[in-house]
Amino acid sequence: MIFLDTNIISYYFNGNATVKDKMLEAIDRNEHICTTAINAYEIFKGLKRKGSKRKENQFSAFLKDVAVFTIDDGVTDITADIYSD
Repeated sequence: MIFLDTNIISYYFNGNATVKDKMLEAIDRNEHICTTAINAYEIFKGLKRKGSKRKENQFSAFLKDVAVFTIDDGVTDITADIYSD
């Protein structure tokens, strides 16, 4: 399973050849491509600020092909414990 953060998703959509190649390699290895709801929010926030409806639609299509993990109360509590340690 490969989790993409906001920067990597941005690089991918901006045509970064290294990132695109690594994504294709992962797909060829049948890796599951994932991200989080927070990353999706950050990308959508930037696209909406730029007013790029075309890229918003592209990103929406991309999200249909990847697993998007949500964050619940349990996760936020555990991550806060990890951070405080």
